[in-house]
Amino acid sequence: DGKTMQFGCSCTRQRTLSAILSMGAEELREILSEQGVIKTECQFCAETYEFQKEDLDDYLGDQAQTH
Repeated sequence: DGKTMQFGCSCTRQRTLSAILSMGAEELREILSEQGVIKTECQFCAETYEFQKEDLDDYLGDQAQTH
């Protein structure tokens, strides 16, 4: 018996944030300083996620100040 195939991406904002945080605080601060936002796109479903400094404050702490 065959099964019907169905596409289903498991990406979420929280899973994407976890992946971004694995880059390390220093690199994230640098990206935020240069670009003002961290933007990613899921390679499976093309969902775009944007993270502002405020989204990362708990992880980056006070040193996340951008100028």
